[in-house]
Amino acid sequence: MCCFQLSMLSEFIPIEKSELLGEYFSSLTPNTIDKITASKVSDYLDIDVDIARKILMKCKNEGLLKLSLALRCPECGSLIKRLDDYMDDFQDITSCYVCGEENLEVDEKNIELLFELIQKKKSFNSGQQITLFKKQDTTNVALENSMSSYLKSGILDINKELYSISKKEYEALQSLCEEVRASRSKKAKGDSLERLAKYMFNLCKIFRANEIRTSVNQIDCYVRNKAFFPCGVFRIIGPRIIIECKNEDRVPAGTYISKMHSIISEINGKGDFVKFGIIISKKKAPGTYKKHAVKYFLAKEIVIIHICLDEVDSLVQSKGNLLDIIEQKAEEIILDATTDLKVAGLYGD
Repeated sequence: MCCFQLSMLSEFIPIEKSELLGEYFSSLTPNTIDKITASKVSDYLDIDVDIARKILMKCKNEGLLKLSLALRCPECGSLIKRLDDYMDDFQDITSCYVCGEENLEVDEKNIELLFELIQKKKSFNSGQQITLFKKQDTTNVALENSMSSYLKSGILDINKELYSISKKEYEALQSLCEEVRASRSKKAKGDSLERLAKYMFNLCKIFRANEIRTSVNQIDCYVRNKAFFPCGVFRIIGPRIIIECKNEDRVPAGTYISKMHSIISEINGKGDFVKFGIIISKKKAPGTYKKHAVKYFLAKEIVIIHICLDEVDSLVQSKGNLLDIIEQKAEEIILDATTDLKVAGLYGD
C-alpha cells in the first residue's frame, strides 16, 4: 500500500497491520477480489471484527474499495443473489436454489456486505489467494458480515449510502425547483413539479420513479423500492410509494390528504400493497395536515407526509439527504410528535 493508504488507517491499526492488509489485498485472485468481508479481514489481521468493519468502510470511503450487497440463504448460507451497483432486485427471491428452502424473507440479518478491491492505479497485483482464515460454518450466515452488524455498530449510514448525490445532481435539483417557480400555466407548473419529484426520487440508488395510470387514477409519481429490505427508513416506507404533486400558488387544500388516503386504499383493497404516501406542493401545508396524517396512520397504519418546494430548496442548499427528510417526517407522524425532530438535533449534521 502507498503511504497515503497506510496513513489513512492509522486511527484503527498500527502500520504493521496496514502492511499486512496490503499483503492480503495483493493475494486476492480475480475470483476473490470482489468477496472481501469483515470476518476475513478480522481473521487475517487477527483484529476485532468491529475494527475490521471500520477499516473496510474507511477504504470504501477513500475510493479503494467498492461496496455491494449480497443475499445469503439463512438456512444453508449460500450466496443466492448479489446486488451490484444496486441495479438488481432482491424482491423476486422467494426460495433458495441450493437447499430448496422456501418462503425466504429478506432482512438486514441475511444481507451481507461484500467489498471489492478497485485497482485504479494497480496498487495491488492479483496473486494466489492465501487461505489463513478460520473455517466458517456454512449453515449460517456470518453475522459479523451482515448489514445488521454494520447498522448496529453505527459504521454504516444506509441513508447516506443509498442517497449520495453529486454537486452536479444538486445543481440539477436546484434548476428544477427554479423551473417550477417560473412556470406560468397550470399544466406547465404541474409538469415541472412532477419532473422534480421523479428526478429527486430516482437519485436514490434503489428507487425507480415514474408516473403511471391505474383504471381509476392518474398517479403523478409511483416509486418502486426495487431492493427493499426492512431496516431504518425503508422499514417505514415499504416497497412502494405513491406521490401526488400539487402545483397551486396557494396553501394546498386539507382535502388532498384524504384523496391520497383514498387512492392508497383503492390500490390496497384488503391488503397492504402500499403503506406510504407523499404530497409534494409548491406551498407549505396547513397545520391540519399533520393531525389528519396521524389519524390515518392510527386507523390504517398508512403514513402520508408532505414536502413543500422550500424544503427541497433547503435540501439543495444544505446538501441534505432526501431519505433523512422522509424519515424525520414519518417519525413525527408515527410518534404524533409536537417537536420538530430536526430542531431537536435528531436529524441533520
